[in-house]
Amino acid sequence: MKIINLLVVLILIQIWNVGVVNAKEKFKFHKDGSFKIVQFTDIHYKVNSPRCKKVIEMMNSVLDEEKPDLVVFTGDLVTYEPLAEGWKQITAPLVKREIPWAVTLGNHDDESDIKREEIFPLIQDIPYNVSIEGDKNVHGYGNYVI
Repeated sequence: MKIINLLVVLILIQIWNVGVVNAKEKFKFHKDGSFKIVQFTDIHYKVNSPRCKKVIEMMNSVLDEEKPDLVVFTGDLVTYEPLAEGWKQITAPLVKREIPWAVTLGNHDDESDIKREEIFPLIQDIPYNVSIEGDKNVHGYGNYVI
């Protein structure tokens, strides 16, 4: 519940600061009033790493148990080359389950073979991605509201 409250506060701050609401998809609460968000952060994914194989297993377990309506990745997700393959692998559990997902970038996400401004174009065609680059008039990449 604390995570959901934090996300709601962050979304409201973004709406107040940016004043622009962009979305690829409309989200709706279930009839019982629920909407479940799962957050994954600071994974520092590296293709072919034994540790990251366990990360994917953990993600699968969480997704199967929680059955979220949305997954939010909050930074430092794929931090080792090759980034394109890393993003495909880390989002595969979501694509398989047809779960919408969004990402905000962390301070380590662009420390490899791809610059920060190249990450959103790289991931935009991965299925169920609701992330957008954000308003060009706002400093940074990935400042957006869904």
